[in-house]
Amino acid sequence: MKKLFSLGMIFVLCFAMLASACAASTAAETEGDPGVVDVTIDEELGRQLFEKQRSSKIVFSDTISGSGNRSEGCDFEYTKTECYYRVYVENTGDAPFTIKVLKDDASGAVQAGPVTVQPGDKHWFDKKGDTSMLGSKTRYVEINPVKGQPFEAFVRVRIASSNADLS
Repeated sequence: MKKLFSLGMIFVLCFAMLASACAASTAAETEGDPGVVDVTIDEELGRQLFEKQRSSKIVFSDTISGSGNRSEGCDFEYTKTECYYRVYVENTGDAPFTIKVLKDDASGAVQAGPVTVQPGDKHWFDKKGDTSMLGSKTRYVEINPVKGQPFEAFVRVRIASSNADLS
């Protein structure tokens, strides 16, 4: 009989908790606009995690300028899971320059380009990097002067887990 009473009490407590949870849910629906349910912390956290998964990350953003007598550049790294990258370049100077993306460093194999960017123009490359275990995850953005003229370029590099996330 004691066990039956204990089970009964547990059932009553569970029912009371369930009823209060339903009442709280109904209260959340009726506060504010009718038919609008407040977002719980768990739902908000889920949205943030989803957005974080679909986002890109800026790994380089700066102005690169040169006197015109040699090339300048920057390097960046991507990861195995964030292997898509976009190199965006804006010519903020008064002279054209060429840009290309190289594997590893300034002496590496060309991965994109070369492209000549005129003053005021913009250009970008969207690429997928090597994801093999031994493949290099480093790229070098090289800017070369045209006819020895000084140049200035704004360069931004983003990496992402998919090409769609770069848009």
